[in-house]
Amino acid sequence: MTDVFRSGFAEIQMAIFMIKVSYDSVFSQV
Repeated sequence: MTDVFRSGFAEIQMAIFMIKVSYDSVFSQV
């Protein structure tokens, strides 16, 4: 596993986390 792949994976995890938070806030408003 290279550092490039690890940093890319971390960015993907961060993006997924942000999407999850966005969904949570949207559903809590309903």
